[in-house]
Amino acid sequence: MGEDPTSSDQSRMSTHFKSPSKTSKRWITNSLIILALLVPTSLFINPIPLAHATTDNSWNPNVKCQAAVVTTDHGVIGDHFNATTKGALESGGPYGVFVTQQSQIGSTSDLQPDLNPPCTYPNVNGTMAPTFVEIHGISLTGGSIVEDGSFGGKCGTHYQGINGFGSYPGGRTYCTAYGVFQDTSVYTGNCEALDNPNPKICMRLEIDRDWVGAGYCGAGTVFCDNSAFDHLTASQKIDVQGFVAWHPPSSAGHGYSSWELHPMTAWRFTPTTLTPDFSWTPSQLVPGQVVMFSGSASGGRTPYTFKWNFGDGTTVTGSPAGHAFSAQGSYSVSMTVTDANSNSATVPKTIVIAPTLSTGFTYAPASPGAGISVTFTATASGGFSPYGFAWAFGDGGTATGGSPTHTYSATGTYTVTLTTSDSASHSAVFSNNVTINPRATTTAVNCTMPVVVGQGSSCTATVTDASSGARTTPTGNVTFVSDSPGIFSTSNCNLATVSSGVAGCNVSYRPSASGNHLITGSYGGDSVHSTSSGASTIVVGLRATTTTLSCVATGFGFDEACTATVSDTSPETVTTPVGTVSFTTNSTGSFTSNSCSLSNTATSGVASCQVTYTPAAVATHTITGSYSGDVIHLASQGSASIGFGKDTTATALSCAPSSVMIGQATICTVTVTDTAPVGATAPTGSASFSSNGAGSFAGSPCALVGQNSTSSSCQATYMPTSGAGTHSLSATYGGDGTHDVSTSSQAFALTVILRSTSTSVSCSPSSVVVNQATSCTATVVDFSGSGGTTPTGNVLFVPGGSCVLASGSCSVSITPSASGSLSVSASYGGDSSHSPSSGSATVNVGNRATSTSVSCSPSPATNNTVTSCVATVSDTDVGGRMSPSGSVSFASNSTGVFGSSSCSLTGSGTVGVSTCAVNYTPVMTGFHTITANYAGDPSHAGSSGSVVTVIGAAPQPAYALVVSIDGKVGRLYQNGTLTQVPSPVTTPLRSVAWKPDGSYALISGDFAVLMRYNGTGLTIVSTPVASGYNFWTVSWKPDGSYALIGGSAGTLLKYDGVKATVIPNSFTTIYSISWNPSGSTALLVGKGGLAMTFDGTTIHPLTTGVTVDLLTSAWNPNGAYALIGGLSGTLLQFNGTQISPVNTSVVPAGNAIRAISFNPTGTLALLAGDNGMVLTWNGSRLTLLPVVTFGWLYGISWSSSGIAYVVGGGSGVVLTYTNGTLAKFTTSPVSTSQFRGIAWKPQ
Repeated sequence: MGEDPTSSDQSRMSTHFKSPSKTSKRWITNSLIILALLVPTSLFINPIPLAHATTDNSWNPNVKCQAAVVTTDHGVIGDHFNATTKGALESGGPYGVFVTQQSQIGSTSDLQPDLNPPCTYPNVNGTMAPTFVEIHGISLTGGSIVEDGSFGGKCGTHYQGINGFGSYPGGRTYCTAYGVFQDTSVYTGNCEALDNPNPKICMRLEIDRDWVGAGYCGAGTVFCDNSAFDHLTASQKIDVQGFVAWHPPSSAGHGYSSWELHPMTAWRFTPTTLTPDFSWTPSQLVPGQVVMFSGSASGGRTPYTFKWNFGDGTTVTGSPAGHAFSAQGSYSVSMTVTDANSNSATVPKTIVIAPTLSTGFTYAPASPGAGISVTFTATASGGFSPYGFAWAFGDGGTATGGSPTHTYSATGTYTVTLTTSDSASHSAVFSNNVTINPRATTTAVNCTMPVVVGQGSSCTATVTDASSGARTTPTGNVTFVSDSPGIFSTSNCNLATVSSGVAGCNVSYRPSASGNHLITGSYGGDSVHSTSSGASTIVVGLRATTTTLSCVATGFGFDEACTATVSDTSPETVTTPVGTVSFTTNSTGSFTSNSCSLSNTATSGVASCQVTYTPAAVATHTITGSYSGDVIHLASQGSASIGFGKDTTATALSCAPSSVMIGQATICTVTVTDTAPVGATAPTGSASFSSNGAGSFAGSPCALVGQNSTSSSCQATYMPTSGAGTHSLSATYGGDGTHDVSTSSQAFALTVILRSTSTSVSCSPSSVVVNQATSCTATVVDFSGSGGTTPTGNVLFVPGGSCVLASGSCSVSITPSASGSLSVSASYGGDSSHSPSSGSATVNVGNRATSTSVSCSPSPATNNTVTSCVATVSDTDVGGRMSPSGSVSFASNSTGVFGSSSCSLTGSGTVGVSTCAVNYTPVMTGFHTITANYAGDPSHAGSSGSVVTVIGAAPQPAYALVVSIDGKVGRLYQNGTLTQVPSPVTTPLRSVAWKPDGSYALISGDFAVLMRYNGTGLTIVSTPVASGYNFWTVSWKPDGSYALIGGSAGTLLKYDGVKATVIPNSFTTIYSISWNPSGSTALLVGKGGLAMTFDGTTIHPLTTGVTVDLLTSAWNPNGAYALIGGLSGTLLQFNGTQISPVNTSVVPAGNAIRAISFNPTGTLALLAGDNGMVLTWNGSRLTLLPVVTFGWLYGISWSSSGIAYVVGGGSGVVLTYTNGTLAKFTTSPVSTSQFRGIAWKPQ
């Protein structure tokens, strides 16, 4: 980094000073005869009007004249420079000259060039002629060099007399550069051979020291740079501008030369053949997109004009030019460039317009449901692949990629939008509706059975989420219908949770007709679930009946009244039987009617009717009554015996107890009485027992035992085995030799009741938290004493669903959804032997435990700057985690302001975790403890958490230090503000480097200047080096332990923050130092191809293979290699062990590389140098950026925002490079100083 050292390194003067050989002495004696712009004699005799000459603007902004463009064949024609020649010169020509010897435009009589020469001046004929000319295509005389030194008083510290004798800026010394040039197309001889007989069409060019001292010329002025001028060779052609000076051929001061440009005000390399080129951006295009074409040209004569033909019938002029192609295809675009000489050249290129980008998508499954993962597949065509896809699913969800999946939590129609971008930043949008169907359900109906008409059946509907994915519990109600007559306790019931994804409810159904009843339960659906239905068939039987017959014997031949009584014996609501009873006899006799129609009695469920029977034979007549049944009753029959010829008897039956449970015995006593009017005796024989119910008699038949003179009795034990209700028991006496048979006139109605049960409930664990399952077990016990059996059947839990008893118990799992005391009830529905019962238990349901954590970002934070504090509340308890809801309040132990004192939790996307955030603005520095207090919700307990955030002072705006050639130091901010820092020196400054921790910066410069800047002011750092040396470069070791300072004559210092010490070095001038990022070694480069490494103790020389000055170096931040730049476009690469050249074919001829800097990631390096040249390096290839300034560029530094800043010569030149674009950067105020170094303060 830094200025080309050859512009001021005094040692170079002795190197380029020619030894006084015979020829050179004569050349010196004649004051370096350098002829410029020799004008033909004829032109002096007949001056050409100025209108015939081409003019050009001045290239040097300090010159306000128009230059007359001439050629070197305006020379003097003659054998030698004799009196004739002199006379011709003095006679006047088209270009202004003095008649007085030793005179020249822009100079005093003692050849002191004026800083403000006139643009015209009268020639010897008194005609006003131009003094400012321009010449093209000249080169240094072969075997000669450009002199830049003290010979002949060509150096000094003060302006010459015509310009006031004042000191040069900073007391510096400036020298004049001069050389002899010629147009080899006109003259190929040696212009420095005084005895050459050919006409000398030669010229002397001088860059005057006063013009350098004033900043009009010299290093850093792209238009008049003496550093590059010093290195010109005979093979390089240049164009020049300057003021004409004339000396008579006999002038001893200039030998026999006559013309020169003194002062020469500007020069440039002669343009080559006119060559056009163009580029466009963006490179990837679609129809209708504006493309910007940018033309360029080299060679020929500036200025250029550009004309475009876009291949679609459209033409425009100018550059850049914008155009939009209306259709896809290939177009041949041509650009024609015309230079100032009306030469033109055309370059065609083909541009391809791709089809317009279009996009779409499909999704699967075709009919997705809520909670089901939907896979979306993007399609794209046109534009430029690869494509990028961004999705918005219509419910707030987003995704990227070509085949994302998404799950909708609710039904509905969602508009899904796909935004597709191609590699050229084109985009297309496609939207389509996706309908999310309800989750499928199944409904199962289960009814208790069998039942009889009028007996209730419990029907339970169970609704289950049948879709894949995360199941959710259906809500709503189920409506019940029957295809047969019957009555529901309610037509619908509300669902209650049975388990995850399962809900149920039940109703009671009482059929009013027999047969198969199809019970259908229809679920109406909810916001998430679809409707469904299920059915169950109930087999409904006819109600049981008993028929008893009673016949009153009045005697043989008399009418006997026989009454049939039919009773409804089924459980629950009884109904009175209807229909007829038919009668038969086992003997001889006749009935008044073989049947009779039943009539209601005073007892509900009992009907009777009567017929008359007339016996026709002496015998025991058994009369049987058969009930045929009706639509809801079963048939039944009963009989009674009437004896004729034997004593009639009456049989009576009683049982004790009259009410028993199933499985419990009752003792039944039958009493048979002789009912003869006279001569009655106690009957003998046996009696048998019967029942219309399920049960068994023990001791039947039993032998009668006399009780008195007319009656006898005996007993049997009856035990019902099933069938709760009324068991009709009858006793029949079989008769004996004197007594007729008889049957109990009225059946004994034994009440049979179900066995009593008790239901107990236990839940384990008995204490849970919300959403933690507990297992609840119902135990049903027969506690009716002896004869007990194990209950069977179903148990219904509320909440919890139902289960089937096994060995008297069963369990369900219950997951509470709210805290508090949960009452769990179990209802046993009974079975054919057992009565229903119920029980309950209490489960203590607590709130779920939570944990609260806090994080603030940014942290550490800056005072008076908002930081976002996020509270994360997590469900930490057992069982199914639930996302906490509610609010979180915030507090700080320090001084600060919350945007809101609380925030409401929202789901984080992770089940069981919720978050919310508030903004916090600290108003003082220090440690701020931010505490978040979660108040809890109906399911969660509260919790709190805190975090300590370090609050620092607000950072100062980022700035860079810039140093200049006139000893100035400034703070440059990203908004362009340039603040001057008072400087104790006015000598040139070369380099600036911040200590890695940003605590202070070191600045080096000429005359052994080393300064330290601590952010507020500059102080001089004392060094043991004499002021005659220049400090070219300063570089800090990455750990900040010390800095190295390099300078002229091999000067190398080590500064540790306290003092500067000399590191012995026998090598030559050091222009640049760059540390390996590891801090292990420093790379030092300098004069004459110098390169070496320093490991902290020892200097190790390297072989570069070049002899030009190496001016800059920079390590890649990854430490893999370093780049080294120098004069003549030299670029080298150092891999830590050896140095190799880099292809620099894109570097303009003669340009030096003066600054290199890598971006922080090491993916790109920026290189800068002469004539506003800026290049990029991507690790393998150099790219030349468009020139935006012609000043020489000396320093590069990357800001923390990723922008590179480039500084250089001219008046405060600052450029920026960002995202591939190089642009001028305007400072405020605009500086007139020539910048030499820049360094951004570490952030």
